Amino acid sequence: VATDADSSAVHNMLTYSLSGADADLLTIDAVTGQVRLKAAANFESKTSYSFNVIATDSGNLSSSKAVTVSVVDLNDNTAVITSGATGSVNENAATSTVIYTVVATDADSSAVHNTLTYSLSGADADLLTIDAATGQVRLKAAANFESKTSYSFNVIATDSGNLICFLMVPRPPRSTLA
Repeated sequence: VATDADSSAVHNMLTYSLSGADADLLTIDAVTGQVRLKAAANFESKTSYSFNVIATDSGNLSSSKAVTVSVVDLNDNTAVITSGATGSVNENAATSTVIYTVVATDADSSAVHNTLTYSLSGADADLLTIDAATGQVRLKAAANFESKTSYSFNVIATDSGNLICFLMVPRPPRSTLA
C-alpha cells in the first residue's frame, strides 16, 4: 500500500505498475495495487518471484519497492513407480534373496515431501516382506515350485504426505516367480 502526502485529490491519486525480473509473469491492478500470478505457482519450476511495484501519482512522481515472493513447497505430486511388474527367484533360494525391488520417484523438491515408504498388499502379501525404505521384496519362506509357482502382490509407494501410488505385480508365467 502506498500513500501520497499531497493533500489535493488531484495530486494524490495513485496508479500502480510493475517492473523487474518477473514482472511479465504477474499482473497488477492499477487502482488497488493487488498483484496476481498469471499462471499457478509451482515450487518445482520456480521457487520465488522478484519484481518492483511502482506507485505513480497524478503529478507523475513515483516511488518503487522491490518485492520477492517466495513459493511454499507443497506435497502436490504423488509417487511414480518406474520399476517393472515382474520379478523372479530360483526354487529353494534363501529367504534373504531379493525377488523384486520397487523403484519409485516423487517430483516434489523437498525431502519432507518426496521421501517414500514402501508396503505390500494383495493376494500373497502375507507370504512376503518388504523393506519400507529400500523397496526390496523377499519371501518369508523358501520358494517351492512344486507347491507354488508364482506370487501376486501389490507394491505401494507412499510419500511423506500420504500420497499413494500402486503397482500390481501379477502372477507371471509358470516358469518364473514374481
